[in-house]
Amino acid sequence: MFQETKEDSFPPLPRYINQNGVWLDERVNLRETEGSLLVAEIMQQLPLVKDRQRAMSEDNHHQMQCALKAILANGLRCRYFRDPAVIAYFRKSDGYAGNDGRPTWLSGKVLSRIVDDLEGLGFVKSYAGSRGRSSRFELTDTLAEMGKAYGITEDSITADIRNDELVRLRETNASSNYVDFKPTAETKAWSQALEAYNRFIVAQSLSVQLSSHLTEQWIDCLNLNKPRSSPGFTKPEMFQTALYRQFNNTDFRQGGRLYGGWWIQAPKSVREQILINGNPVVELDYSGCHISMLYHQRGLECPDDPYALSEVEEVARKAGGDPRIYRSCIKQYTQGLINGKKGGRPDRIELSQEATVPPGFKSTDLIALIERKHQPISDSFRSNAGLVLQREDSDIALEIISNLTNSGIPVLPIHDSFIVEAGRTGILKEEMERIYQRKFGFLPNIK
Repeated sequence: MFQETKEDSFPPLPRYINQNGVWLDERVNLRETEGSLLVAEIMQQLPLVKDRQRAMSEDNHHQMQCALKAILANGLRCRYFRDPAVIAYFRKSDGYAGNDGRPTWLSGKVLSRIVDDLEGLGFVKSYAGSRGRSSRFELTDTLAEMGKAYGITEDSITADIRNDELVRLRETNASSNYVDFKPTAETKAWSQALEAYNRFIVAQSLSVQLSSHLTEQWIDCLNLNKPRSSPGFTKPEMFQTALYRQFNNTDFRQGGRLYGGWWIQAPKSVREQILINGNPVVELDYSGCHISMLYHQRGLECPDDPYALSEVEEVARKAGGDPRIYRSCIKQYTQGLINGKKGGRPDRIELSQEATVPPGFKSTDLIALIERKHQPISDSFRSNAGLVLQREDSDIALEIISNLTNSGIPVLPIHDSFIVEAGRTGILKEEMERIYQRKFGFLPNIK
């Protein structure tokens, strides 16, 4: 089974309600021009608008359009990608209170009145909320067919991120809560770079050519990691292309990696089949990124393969096996040491399914061998260095995607690796080497 990161594209919504639906998300939208045409047609039919047309101000009319468009976009999203295709939302007037920065139309009062009108027209079916369960609605076949008549397809679904959400600061590394911060010249520059990237990448054609078997495995992986109360995936949601930068522990020196793009959560076997503007791709990554950084920060050369242990290789050779099959296990324990805190137990980390423990070795044996191999930097182990190093690799990643975007070259970042069209591999490699060498004084190992 694929391993999947559990980072969400958007901040998590309240967990205390058993929604049995996908929460209405104001960032989900309909592409132009088909989206506006569908909204305009339905606005003409809404009793809420028709009855108040003369008295409704231009601003109120616009807010109504935005709310209607969000309802339609979320409903169509679920019809295309989820089963059951149900959307959860708040009907109470104070249901969205306290969500500073969200659009003014995001109101339980406005949403409920539009849903009720749409139900009266036969465009939605609604379900009343109850204790422990939110109010929900789903679009009817009638509305879906109308969307088709206006050219709405699954490619019409888009997802935006507000400018004030492009840089996010988490309360703690384990918390889903974000904290407010006063923008600085640096955070503004990050936001501007991401805004330019998001505007550029959404205009590119990103697709995946997969066998039915691989597609089913990908969907199984998505469903394995989704919230239990959320409807299941029927297709991967590849409309989420906007990136944001997330820092941790209320500290801009920790974390900072890029999230949001659907390809970041996709298994490697899926990423290999991506097409950018119809062209096959290549993925390059900084091999042994964090452990190399620890050496290079001290002016030291990093071992050619930081995850090779001679003791393990010797056992594998005597058994007639391939020592490379144990590399993933050693790598994960090494990362556990780098990311671990003082007094932590990296030997107790849960290994991924593809990790094979060498016969005759305990986890504590491997940890001791790793620390001995990397004695020159071992004082960085169990020091929570990983989040600080993420700030380093994310600075590099943002600069790489910004430079290539400015050159008109689409690139898809996955933390310390990058996907480009196969014909652009040389340009990407040169950029990865140039930025890393300028920062650390050493050439990186790129594979």
